Amino acid sequence: MNDQQRIISKSGTDERSGPKSPPLFVIGLQKSGTTLLNRLLIQQNTLFYSPFKLEGRTFWGDDPPFTPTAIPCGALYQLHKGLHGHALGSDDYRREDQTVLLKRMFEASQLAPILINKNPYNSVRIPWLKTMFPDCKIVAIIRHPLANVFSLLKKHTPHKNRGLGPESGWWGVKPKGWQNMLDDNLLAQISNQYTAVNNNMLNQREHIDLLVDYSDLCAYPETVITKVAQLYGVELYPEINPMENRNHEYKEGGRLLSLNREYTSETGEFSVTNNTIPKELKKFSWLERFLIWRSTRHTWNRGKQLIRTNLNK
Repeated sequence: MNDQQRIISKSGTDERSGPKSPPLFVIGLQKSGTTLLNRLLIQQNTLFYSPFKLEGRTFWGDDPPFTPTAIPCGALYQLHKGLHGHALGSDDYRREDQTVLLKRMFEASQLAPILINKNPYNSVRIPWLKTMFPDCKIVAIIRHPLANVFSLLKKHTPHKNRGLGPESGWWGVKPKGWQNMLDDNLLAQISNQYTAVNNNMLNQREHIDLLVDYSDLCAYPETVITKVAQLYGVELYPEINPMENRNHEYKEGGRLLSLNREYTSETGEFSVTNNTIPKELKKFSWLERFLIWRSTRHTWNRGKQLIRTNLNK
């Protein structure tokens, strides 16, 4: 009997319940395409299922969202007094936390063989994640920095249906050292956030099973989902139409409401087109583009190189 089975037995849960395969975790900075990838995977509902709402906030203990206190991740955040942000390393492993997460996982309703969870905070927790779930599969997504920064800027701009706004000037994943990234120049701050979070993922590339470019996901969704399924030895060839990506918004301006809110589950398509989207957030000036690109280009080029070579052979 392995550790997971022992934990199930002690909790009184039927040993035959729970996931039949190692879990799949989708990671990436917010607004990089994690929601889209997660949605496309969930559509393959004979293979993947996602039982935890709100990116697994209750499952992971990421509550309240930006400065959590719940068990286990929030308790660890508080243990470090917030100085590590959402980042966790292998030395943060605690057996009692693993017991809690495995119990929550095995008590979740199983609707397909592979449990999936999308959580951007896990982008800075990869060593901890692999210690907690040694057999898990990790799929990471990265997006062109100018497009990603433009989209993140929307979360700092008040508008209807924005959801949670920034807390103390910060929105989204907090990498280690995030306090030193706070800046009166918001574009500089978000650019540094992009670089830190994505470098953290790329530095842990030996633990990443598949690295995906957002633009490739939009252009070749069938190929990406097929590659994810192959991580589990499954040949899955879904029929998914290519989608228009939003990487061009920083050149033209874009609306503030997330495109994800215009997704129609019945058709599997978005209900708006580029021609019907108002330009509520102005495009980046050439100087803004230059400053963002100067700060982020090495990270982006490194990620693209890994996609072409090391990770996706």
